[in-house]
Amino acid sequence: MNKNNIKILIVEDSLEWIKFHINLLNEILEQDSFEIDFEMSARAGFNKVIKKSETRYDLIISDLEMEEILGENYAGSWLVRNILKRDECKNSKILIVSGSHDIKEVAKGFNVDFIPKYALSNNPEIMSYKLEEIGFKI
Repeated sequence: MNKNNIKILIVEDSLEWIKFHINLLNEILEQDSFEIDFEMSARAGFNKVIKKSETRYDLIISDLEMEEILGENYAGSWLVRNILKRDECKNSKILIVSGSHDIKEVAKGFNVDFIPKYALSNNPEIMSYKLEEIGFKI
């Protein structure tokens, strides 16, 4: 995957974490090589994916623990499950970034990548390594 026109969606209910992700991505990626959208709930994030289906996101970064949704334990799980069902997302990379104690099990269940929030906040370079690992040229 090249750096030209990478489209990223951040779905996170904490404005501080949205800012953290945006600042970190600005440090890692070239300024003109990506476009970031964000939403503060799983429902809004899913709606953004549907509305933007013609442009398709290369990377979707999602928290797990957001609003309650349809009886799910985590709204982020609902979001990831439904994104994985969409044809327009079949080439999207999904990265769960969460403080959830069972992030590893949830990510493994969906076969997606993850970074615990505590690890990322203590060592932001993890994001660079993870992006390279999942196919982005940094």
